[in-house]
Amino acid sequence: MIASLTTCPNYLLQLHNPMFLASPFLAFTLAGLGQPPDPTVVPPRLEGRPPALQVQASLPSDPLLVGETYSATLTVQLSPDSEGRELSAVKAGVPGFLVQLDVPPSIELIGKAPATLRELGKNNHLQEPFERMIDEFPAQIEFKLIGEPGPTETLGINLVGYLTPGEARKSTFVRKRLELPLTAGASGLEVKANKSNWGQDKKLLQISSRASDFGVPRADGSELRLSHYLGEKNIIVTTYRAHW
Repeated sequence: MIASLTTCPNYLLQLHNPMFLASPFLAFTLAGLGQPPDPTVVPPRLEGRPPALQVQASLPSDPLLVGETYSATLTVQLSPDSEGRELSAVKAGVPGFLVQLDVPPSIELIGKAPATLRELGKNNHLQEPFERMIDEFPAQIEFKLIGEPGPTETLGINLVGYLTPGEARKSTFVRKRLELPLTAGASGLEVKANKSNWGQDKKLLQISSRASDFGVPRADGSELRLSHYLGEKNIIVTTYRAHW
């Protein structure tokens, strides 16, 4: 992975991965730079008009039994935007939506995780089964119930992508977070999108969290640290997979 650090005219530190959206725009508050806008606020929409992007997840109505395998159904529906233009999720150079799964202890996803960097590279650096690129919906998320779910356990689903209206050249980054209760017939509940955990790493920084100090090497061998600019400039950190 390659990282670059640059200044930007806003109050956010952002981590972005444009190659397959692996780490889509995570923003962190920096001490001394004030508070960024609330990323959980949903902008108003026209009266009576449905949201342009609707995401739903559900489980079958059969009782969930330990040791059995089940499929959660994930559905995405795109509606025309406020100007009546059809939306596309594949015109921004990305082949669909990236789905990242936050798995509780009681379930095990079906699918083999890449064991080596070579295997990861052959899989477009997607860490399946915890993340996958999906271009057709409804999609199925298979899992095995390996323990009795706790009363608050859910399957977390992050869906991220870019939406392009009509023939426009500009696209809009979108992000949704669903929590699917592990009960028969359950439907996913949309929650604040700043919760971004997924995969096996439970220590991921969350949107609007405070960033710890870190450094990256310059071309001349010296080190550039985030703390060098604390209280002076605003920073964007960009990462990309470098697998071309």
